[in-house]
Amino acid sequence: MIVVPTVTITYTLRFHGYVYYASHMFNVVWVNFQVLLELFSLCGYVVIAVAIVLQKNVFNASFKISSMEVLLVVQGFLLTVPLTVVNLVGWKGNEHIMAGRAVYLCWALAAALMPAINLAVYIGFNPFIRNHLLNTVICGRTQSLNLFVPSNRVTSISQPQQAK
Repeated sequence: MIVVPTVTITYTLRFHGYVYYASHMFNVVWVNFQVLLELFSLCGYVVIAVAIVLQKNVFNASFKISSMEVLLVVQGFLLTVPLTVVNLVGWKGNEHIMAGRAVYLCWALAAALMPAINLAVYIGFNPFIRNHLLNTVICGRTQSLNLFVPSNRVTSISQPQQAK
């Protein structure tokens, strides 16, 4: 149990997670702040996508939208939308939506799968991580990892080579 002057945070099996016991004002500020941050990040991605489409179509811009830009916008949506949906349902669905056990179980499963969704997005969109993971899984040859240090020298970290 964690105790802060006006907040008690404890893990409970009934809710399968941490519960904050605090004053009503703290709960309102805490929950609204979390939801506001997530809505801002979601709106940020929507604004970026709309700006790209507007510049391309409305202003007849001569630039081409690169595949990297499309991948970044898709990655942003895939990282932001599931978390926002889970948190909004948890925030506003306590009284109405969560009345059914099946709905609550689906929501809890979606919340528990958030790290797996993030990992899948990172593996799917990052070719270096994807290739390294595939080489590791199939016990293939792993590439060396080059790290840049402030002295402008490159330190190479790799598996030791056997003497010939």
